[in-house]
Amino acid sequence: MKIKFLFYLVCLIGIKSLWASPQKSIEERLAYLESQDKLHKSTNLKGLTDLEFSFPGQYRINSYSVNNDKDQQDQQTASRLRIRQSIDIKFNENLKSSLRFQLNHTNENTTNAQDVNGNDVQIRHAVINYKLTPNNRFKAGLVPVLEYYHDTLYSKSWGYNPLALEGFSKVSNFDFHYFISQLQENKETNSSDDTNHFQFDMTYHPSDKVSVTASSSYLNILDLGSHYNVALKTDAKISDNSSLMAIIMGSQSNKDLLNSAKNAQGYAVLLELLQSYSNFEVGLMFTHTSGKKDGSGFLVPMSFTKTNSYWGYTGVMTVMPQTDTGFASDSVHISNNGFGMSSYQTKISYYPNDKTLLYFGAGFFNNSQAENRDSTVGYDVVAMYAYNFNTYLRVDVGIDYAQLHDSLSGYTQGVIGGTRFNQDQGVTRYKTAFFSRLQLEF
Repeated sequence: MKIKFLFYLVCLIGIKSLWASPQKSIEERLAYLESQDKLHKSTNLKGLTDLEFSFPGQYRINSYSVNNDKDQQDQQTASRLRIRQSIDIKFNENLKSSLRFQLNHTNENTTNAQDVNGNDVQIRHAVINYKLTPNNRFKAGLVPVLEYYHDTLYSKSWGYNPLALEGFSKVSNFDFHYFISQLQENKETNSSDDTNHFQFDMTYHPSDKVSVTASSSYLNILDLGSHYNVALKTDAKISDNSSLMAIIMGSQSNKDLLNSAKNAQGYAVLLELLQSYSNFEVGLMFTHTSGKKDGSGFLVPMSFTKTNSYWGYTGVMTVMPQTDTGFASDSVHISNNGFGMSSYQTKISYYPNDKTLLYFGAGFFNNSQAENRDSTVGYDVVAMYAYNFNTYLRVDVGIDYAQLHDSLSGYTQGVIGGTRFNQDQGVTRYKTAFFSRLQLEF
């Protein structure tokens, strides 16, 4: 009681000293309080009250049941939660920042959720975005760097977020994109255990309907060697409802990266035609990459980082966002890890109304050059239903069937030190997957 009495007494004395002083008028006291409020904002908040905040995010539940036809394994069944939450700040028209947290696919959900690797919440990207001049902009930090080749080289959507300095410049009809990045540093006192990626892209716009992009990539990988890609792409708007993309790429990789007798080299082509109608869209895609029997054919940066992308139309051999969870290991890069591959893919998206999507995708993958293995890599067919409850909430439900041959080399195999296949020689697997995704995105 004595402590409470003393507290109240101090408060009363403070109020009396402020409001009951005969030397100050009411107006003077109000002016004093307003000045203190302004001083507090300027000295303690440093102008934060003038900033613009936004909080975009994704809350996603993936569920699936997969018969992957592997001996001594039960049906692969799970539900996984993934959360991505960003804090975006706009300081002014020239300076912005973005911080994205991620809790990856969870499989431990008691008290505190952890992902499949035992991690708690992690940082997915952290970006400083500064416009130096009206035609020059830079990003720095953990940056989801941009890719121009249909996600075939690397993919910011999948999580290619290196420590990078990325730039964008515009000169007349030319757009320039470039970055220097560090994928792996390891020991700071050892320069031979670093992995770096350098990228340059130049896009020319001869008209509103045509653009041409030329690019080069260079990776310095540990102390083993280097990898190069060159690429050329043309995007053309054929009509109001149709567009065509044509890509040609080349690659060369040091033989020591692959533990091979010779350097890896090869080429790739991609053609995609998109046609839209009143309530449905059709896509046709053809790809071909040259390969070698030992995996020393065409390769891409993802071959060395063991990351993946959404480059195709199907759900197992090329994953979609709805299937990129616990059963994605049979998906392949465009090159099938240097063994070569051709793909023939089609997709149909039908919108019976504003809230509903019916999707169908199919692909045939062949022309592998893998030694003593099937030239056919596999078949893949997917059908999916999607319903938008509103602008933010959507549910997807689908089924995928894939026939996987012994020449398939999945993205998780990688190529450093030599690559491997997803199954033994002569083994064909049949994979049926039922899947769903409930996602709140805002």
